Amino acid sequence: MGIMPSASLGDRIKLFEPIHGSYPQAVGRDIANPLASILSAAMLLELGLGLKSETLSVRQAVEKSLDAGVLTEDLAVDKAPCGMVAVGDWIAAKIHD
Repeated sequence: MGIMPSASLGDRIKLFEPIHGSYPQAVGRDIANPLASILSAAMLLELGLGLKSETLSVRQAVEKSLDAGVLTEDLAVDKAPCGMVAVGDWIAAKIHD
């Protein structure tokens, strides 16, 4: 569930958000997993704005983070976890590669 994006697509209004909702217990702790939010933004780029190449860049960057093990503690298995900010920064840098 930590990497599942979602979209509610109406005729006039579209809403993009992680399937898991908010995580108020993580405020200020740098532990929240940003992947579902990032993938929801990719859905916005594709379904909301029609930006297919940009969508692909974001999705590929997320895949690279999964492959490289750049993950928060909820997904890091047999690897040292990264903080939310580090994961987001790493993915943002890979979008531009």
